[in-house]
Amino acid sequence: MNRYRSYMDRIVPPAGLREKILAGRRHQRQLRPALTVGGLAACCLVAAVGGWQLWQGRGLSQLDPTVGVAATPAATHQIEQETEYTLVVEDPAEGQPHSFFNVPAYDYPDCTGSEAMAGDYGYPEGWFAEELTAHEIISVLGGTDQVPWGLDWTGFGLDGTVIYDGTGQPWRIDIVGQRGEEELRLELWPGQEPLIDLLYAEAAAQSADVTTYSLYYDQEGDRDKEYRYHADYFDGTMGVNFSYTGPDRDTASWLTNLVVEHRGHFSAASLMNN
Repeated sequence: MNRYRSYMDRIVPPAGLREKILAGRRHQRQLRPALTVGGLAACCLVAAVGGWQLWQGRGLSQLDPTVGVAATPAATHQIEQETEYTLVVEDPAEGQPHSFFNVPAYDYPDCTGSEAMAGDYGYPEGWFAEELTAHEIISVLGGTDQVPWGLDWTGFGLDGTVIYDGTGQPWRIDIVGQRGEEELRLELWPGQEPLIDLLYAEAAAQSADVTTYSLYYDQEGDRDKEYRYHADYFDGTMGVNFSYTGPDRDTASWLTNLVVEHRGHFSAASLMNN
C-alpha cells in the first residue's frame, strides 16, 4: 500500500475543487433516497451468474454457503511463519469449479486525470492502535471460524489493525491484503460514514449510498498499467471504504462488487470494550 500512498501524495487539488465536490456529494445524497426501481436499474446492471462463472471458471457445482475460504485458526501459526501474513485465505472448493450467487455489476467511472481533493481528518484524542489476530480478522469480515467465501479473497495474505478512540472503542479498522501483484485495502468505520482520503468530482453515486470510481495508471513506472477500483458506502451501522489494485480490470470490478454486496455483514462486535 506504500505505492498507493506515494501516488496519492503527488495529487494536488486545484483551487475551488472542494466546493465543487462537496456540492456534488450533497446533491448525490439528496437523490439517493428517491431512487426508484427504474433508477436503480439505470445505476447498475445485474450480471448473470453464468457470465461471472465463465470468467471465474465456475458452474459445475454449488458451493455450500457455510463454507469459508481461510486457513483454520489451528493452522494459522504455521502459515504466519511461512508467509509473514496474519492470515492466508484458502480455496474452500479446492480448485474445483463451482457456482456463485447473482452479483450486481456497478458502474466505475474512470477518474484517471480527473480533479481530486485530498480529505483531511485527525485521529481522536487518546487513540491507540493494535494488530488484529486471525480470529479477529475473520470476525470483522463477518465469518465464524473462516473468512466468508462470498468475498472471493482466495490466495490473499491478510493483515489487520484496529485504531481505538480515547474510550477504548474501535474507531477505524484496516485490513490489507496481498496476492502477487494484487493489493486490496478495506477500511471499516463503526457507527459512522467512512472518512475518505481522496474525493473525485466525477465519482458515481450508486444505489444504497454507494460511491464508486476507477483509476488506470502506471504506479510502478514500468509501463505496465494497473487498475484501481474503489467503492465506499454506509449501511447504517458500518462505514465501508474499499479499494483494489491489480493488472486485470475484470478482477478489479468483481472483487469490488462483492464487497458492496457484503454490506451488513462486516462487524466490530468482537472488538468492542477491549
